[in-house]
Amino acid sequence: MGGVATIYAMNMSGMAVISFPELPLLHQLLDAAWINLRLSLPFFVLVLLGFALALRHLRRILSVDTLSGAEVIRAEQMVDLCITLFFGIGVIWTAIGMRSALLYSLGDPVVRRRRRGPLPYCSVWWMVVFYLRSPLQ
Repeated sequence: MGGVATIYAMNMSGMAVISFPELPLLHQLLDAAWINLRLSLPFFVLVLLGFALALRHLRRILSVDTLSGAEVIRAEQMVDLCITLFFGIGVIWTAIGMRSALLYSLGDPVVRRRRRGPLPYCSVWWMVVFYLRSPLQ
């Protein structure tokens, strides 16, 4: 599974090119996932796989006539852990995305250096400068 995640990350970041011309829908799906999820997708897939395995293990334990309470609790805790990790990855990636959006809106210094120009007119700094230069009424 780690190899698939590595290949996905390399393909979507442009380090490797993997193409399936006979499956254009797969390419569109991967592009949409990359645009919206970026590198969080492999983590989400790994946790989802862990959730499916933990749920299958819990189902197998519950189908046995002789139940061990400790084993059921351990399996149920693994299911809960996978759910918590799934939400945690979502929260962390949301924070990363919000930070990136904030840096972009403030005028990311890396982007400014590449452009060699002033801050874009849509940035917060431009609004502050415009406000300070305008005469008070």
